Amino acid sequence: MSNYYDGLNLKLLEAIPADARRVLELGCANGRLGAAFKERHPQATWWGVDMSEQAVATAAQLLDRAVRLDLAHAALSVLEGGFDVVVIGALLEHLREPARLLEALQDLTVPGAHIVCCLPNMSHLAVIQRLVAGDISYDDMGLLDRTHTHFYSPASAFKVFLDAGWLPHLQDSYRVESAPTAFTTHVVRAAESLGVPAATALRNLGLYQMILVCAKWSLAALQRPGPKRAVSAIVAVDRQWRHEHDIA
Repeated sequence: MSNYYDGLNLKLLEAIPADARRVLELGCANGRLGAAFKERHPQATWWGVDMSEQAVATAAQLLDRAVRLDLAHAALSVLEGGFDVVVIGALLEHLREPARLLEALQDLTVPGAHIVCCLPNMSHLAVIQRLVAGDISYDDMGLLDRTHTHFYSPASAFKVFLDAGWLPHLQDSYRVESAPTAFTTHVVRAAESLGVPAATALRNLGLYQMILVCAKWSLAALQRPGPKRAVSAIVAVDRQWRHEHDIA
């Protein structure tokens, strides 16, 4: 367990805006990420939140403040606001109501704030192989970690942030490519039969973790007085599940 809390996600660190001044990290573990950022940018104030009492005690020695909080149940209103960056590492996949958390962050952040988040990709080839083989047994860690309660793909990750008022961008990723096999070839052909280009299928199949940077949607800008313009939205409805999710 100590190794889990001592991890440092370097790509997540690189994705955090260098001009961040007041950062809230949800799932801060032992505080190594915040300490690494503050070493580069001493002007930043970094708050960490975690449910582990031991992790919070360790993080408190490295961060400006560390708070013990069970984010699956507690209200974020107990925290002070005014954050311009929120960092979320290995957390959203463990929550039963991730949308509730993302919506609550609207009240804790300033206009123009960003969320920097890391999420696992459940459309990776390793998961597809297990599905096809009929065995999706859970593991102690990894994509099929037994403590995961929500699964994400690039499309579903974007949707959960958009629905909560955050505009997502795939900033970076961790990739685990598989050697070319007959199975991979057949999966790509199956994707093409659904209208998915081979290049897109291969990109998704090798994507292991997503590093997302999400900008706070400025509702105030949309509500400004003045003439309104009609807006047309294009929504993909070429498949039944897309119609049900995007239109119904």
